[in-house]
Amino acid sequence: MKRIICVLLAMLTMVAFAGCGKKAKRQLYNGKLSKYITLADYKGLKVDTKSDEFKEYYNNVISSDVSSNDLYVKKTEGTVANGDTVLFVGTKRQAQEAIQQEAERCGMFYVNNRWLGGTLTNFKTIRSRVERLNKLDQMEKMGDFDLLPKKEVIGLGEAGDIVNVKTGYALNYLVPQGFATVGTASAIKQHEETLRQRAHKEAKLIADAQAVAAKAAAVEIKISAKVGENGKLYGGITAGQVAEILAGAGVEVEKRNITLPEIKAVGEYEATAKIYKSVVATLKVEVVAE
Repeated sequence: MKRIICVLLAMLTMVAFAGCGKKAKRQLYNGKLSKYITLADYKGLKVDTKSDEFKEYYNNVISSDVSSNDLYVKKTEGTVANGDTVLFVGTKRQAQEAIQQEAERCGMFYVNNRWLGGTLTNFKTIRSRVERLNKLDQMEKMGDFDLLPKKEVIGLGEAGDIVNVKTGYALNYLVPQGFATVGTASAIKQHEETLRQRAHKEAKLIADAQAVAAKAAAVEIKISAKVGENGKLYGGITAGQVAEILAGAGVEVEKRNITLPEIKAVGEYEATAKIYKSVVATLKVEVVAE
């Protein structure tokens, strides 16, 4: 009995391993479905949207959709009753013709093609950009643009100048490249106020620079140097030496802004020190023997 049971268990084990080792094959149908299914010919199918049957179906669908939303119906009815404008929107191909027909029938606006995102949700910005476009169109019709250069442009002017150029030159080059901005009334007014404030600051800077120049001119600059028997210098006199003497007197001038004449012998010379833009101080430099 035990032998019979062992043999049966061994046979079951072999069958189990054999089943795991083989992958089940899926039976795929390779026949032709046309034997069992007949498809209608939908290619080239045309729908007569002007037929009574289509209009009846269309009206029933629209009426059922609208009646399902009481709030929309009441709001639309109130808008029309008050003489306000309704915008018809339907950009899907199936609705384009119907949207146009119904909107034109009741004298309302409509959109039945793809439009720019945000046209309704960001209408404030859209309207301001349209107004801006209208202003540019008016300026273009005049043929000229008033521009405010942001940086110096050869043959045009320096930054801050108000210049007049042709429309194409302004819109196709100067404005897109960031060289200038359109001189609208508000922009020019703001620019004039900026120039006024800048002129006030500039006047103060010039006044302060003139005071420094006067102080520098009053400084006694005496430099000792080694000289030969004929009075000629062994070494040269540098702008750094002059700047150091000025700093000792409380006048700070960078040595690169000091210009010295050619000094080869003892004597008195004139040097210059640029304080600020056109403000230049004249310095008296005396070179003596050590």
